[in-house]
Amino acid sequence: KYFLHTEENGYFDVRRSEQNHYWLAETIDNSLKSAFYQDKLVIEKMDELQNEVTLGHLSPFTAAQQLLALYFSKR
Repeated sequence: KYFLHTEENGYFDVRRSEQNHYWLAETIDNSLKSAFYQDKLVIEKMDELQNEVTLGHLSPFTAAQQLLALYFSKR
């Protein structure tokens, strides 16, 4: 009865579409994050920048911008 009702009023299709959009974005986010953290140059620079952040010599935002610039510079 519930399935029939949600199918008739279009709720089921709307929710399915929303779920598909969510999983599209999640898949992209996870793939980008995985590729970023597995990148050789990012791995090499990460410890140095984390140390600079820990010491207060660099803001986490600046460090993140530097790592992202490094990652995207070779693309």
